[in-house]
Amino acid sequence: MKRKDSVPYSHKQLAVYCFNQVWEFLDKRELTDADKEEMVHLCHTSLWHWNQVENHTSQNLSVGYWQLSRVYSVVGNGEQALIYGQKCLTVSTNENLEPFYVAYAYEALARATMNMMHTEKAKGFLELAKKYKKIVEDIESRNLLEVDLKDIEEGLNSKFHYAVDKKDVEMNYTVSKNIGFQVENVEEAKLFYENVLGLKHPEQSFVNEVEFRTDNNSIFLIKGTENLGPVMEIFVNNLEEAKNHLLTNGFEIVRWEGKGKDCYVKDPFGMIFNVWEIEN
Repeated sequence: MKRKDSVPYSHKQLAVYCFNQVWEFLDKRELTDADKEEMVHLCHTSLWHWNQVENHTSQNLSVGYWQLSRVYSVVGNGEQALIYGQKCLTVSTNENLEPFYVAYAYEALARATMNMMHTEKAKGFLELAKKYKKIVEDIESRNLLEVDLKDIEEGLNSKFHYAVDKKDVEMNYTVSKNIGFQVENVEEAKLFYENVLGLKHPEQSFVNEVEFRTDNNSIFLIKGTENLGPVMEIFVNNLEEAKNHLLTNGFEIVRWEGKGKDCYVKDPFGMIFNVWEIEN
């Protein structure tokens, strides 16, 4: 079988194409798991092709690292977002790039650390980004920065994402995508939600628990008779510190089984939350 002749594309053309395809995903209001995976692959591919361009510039690398950091922030991988944000900052400062690129490096670091719930660090990076934004001469570029920095600032000021310094421990709260519902008969409820609401292909299926994944949430059906209503989940980086803080601010304990298990609290308005400790 003979291969058909094809038009070769240059590394630069492929880098630009993949870069623009990533933006198509970033501009979407909602992303499926498949979208997120493809977006990550495209972004890495774009940067790889830029590195193969013989006359690529430090600016190309800075933008490529920044886009990778943004992509990983969007998919919720703060650790990788931080790594590529740091690479963006290194190349931007070592090569004396214009303030616009340095500002966006700090924007990437602020967004990454916000996703990792390191709120004070995020605020520090945000201030550095604002500092460099002030010396960006191009008005359009400065306005672009302003929009992204405002987005981070609003995220940090959200009532469900803030930090409290207590005994030198940074305590943070971030709402996860997990929502739990107690039902008496898990198998019956599973069939109901599949047939009536169209929730299909549960990722997990155990005797006492079933998980459905939508584009935005993981919905857990948990065997129980307490009728607690929907149970939201909040991530913290210190379970006992969070417990003390919540109790002093009007929460009450519904169930507290310790780290790695159910820790249900109820706020003054009747909402139930499962408090879950994650690694720093």
